[in-house]
Amino acid sequence: DSDKILTKELPDFLVTGSSFIYQIPSDAFVHLNPEGEIAISPQLPGGGALPSWMEFDNALLQISGNIPENAPDVVKIELVASDQFGESATIEINIGIKK
Repeated sequence: DSDKILTKELPDFLVTGSSFIYQIPSDAFVHLNPEGEIAISPQLPGGGALPSWMEFDNALLQISGNIPENAPDVVKIELVASDQFGESATIEINIGIKK
């Protein structure tokens, strides 16, 4: 299927300081159609918004944040790629927070 978006598995990311920048690899999603344009949007599983202390920079493909004291040990994030043809694909990553 030439409209298909392919994904690759991404490793978990461990935050050891008070802030972080997670770089989404530029080849995390690959479109089989040369005219396909992929837009990436991160979300919590089930479609929820990222925590208020996380930001997504679409131009740089980075998720960053300053870790609050009450942050969970792991934040699961879905990276959803969609295109102009209505196709989509999802990669799940875990951001671990060492306190």
